[in-house]
Amino acid sequence: MANPSIFDSFTPDALAAYIEVLSKQEEQNYITRPFFPTVYTADLEMSYLKAKVSLPAAIRPSSFDSEPSLRSPSGFREIIKEIPFFREAYFVGEKEYKELVAIYKGDKAAKYGQEILNNFYEDGTNLYSGAQMQLEAMRMQLLSKGGKITIGDGAAAYSADFEMPSQNLFMPAPGKEWSNTATAEIIKDIRAWREAMQNGPGKVLPTILMMNLKTWNYILDNEIIARGIYDERNIRDGAALADGEVRDYIQKKLYTGVVGYRPLTFMVIDNGYYPHLDSGFVPYFDDGKVALLPGDAPLGNTYWSDTPEADIGSTELNTGKFTMRVMEDSGITICQSISDTPPMRIKTWLSMIAMPSFPQVDKCGLATVA
Repeated sequence: MANPSIFDSFTPDALAAYIEVLSKQEEQNYITRPFFPTVYTADLEMSYLKAKVSLPAAIRPSSFDSEPSLRSPSGFREIIKEIPFFREAYFVGEKEYKELVAIYKGDKAAKYGQEILNNFYEDGTNLYSGAQMQLEAMRMQLLSKGGKITIGDGAAAYSADFEMPSQNLFMPAPGKEWSNTATAEIIKDIRAWREAMQNGPGKVLPTILMMNLKTWNYILDNEIIARGIYDERNIRDGAALADGEVRDYIQKKLYTGVVGYRPLTFMVIDNGYYPHLDSGFVPYFDDGKVALLPGDAPLGNTYWSDTPEADIGSTELNTGKFTMRVMEDSGITICQSISDTPPMRIKTWLSMIAMPSFPQVDKCGLATVA
């Protein structure tokens, strides 16, 4: 290639190093990572055993010189899901290449050289962030859609259902929807749903409620909760209440005094993502949806596997025409190829085989409150 100097720094290794620095700044954007830590699998299928959850029962008394009484095993079933494949690219065409080389060769190289590279890196970083956002979207769907994932469209559509128990799906009584701020009995609902889950398939008391801002505002605007705070604190009706005051009041009303009781945490998730470049913004949580989650992470794992590029590139094609780098924390593969026939172009793409699992789905719930 003519004037390769600018592109000596535009390689998968250089792009990966740039991404690693910037990705640390984006950690806070991926709220569900602690709930679904990353795990490698060599297969294109993700499988795990889902055990029947039950509380331990005391063993039976026995007499000497007798056979032990038999207890039926709890049982389990194998869950198998195909892991979806993702790939997207961008390229530098002949015209862009000529323009960039002209700048880089000229007297503005010292001033604009790094800026040119940063523009290249930005495109690659956007692809990488898009891959991470796809994983976050799938994990969020598991929590906000009752254990279901639906992504893509047409031939690239993918769906999976981890079968959240119907006992863990809740609604307020008719006329008591949370959007009805005058009549909604929010604390009563939360208490009843938590107790139902503690006695249900997962045998666990949820300690996290996850929702969007509009749903949280239903709680802040609830007249029954506000009246209780006014009466308790002997303040005038209609006084503005801070978020913390409402949270503290709900905590106090839900506190049972039981040994090992853990307070409730409210997580307000008001961001989302763009499924593809031409799509509209999709919030992670729909209005009126509340996820009930246990406080003990993880709920599953984010499985990743080797991409075709990683399998082939590591053995045969890691040459000047094709180079690749695998990001160790996610398995996302950064690839680059340089064409040797017209049209001349440098193509950079990312590929990924990954999806989350949800073995703890029985311990999670979803309420439709409005």
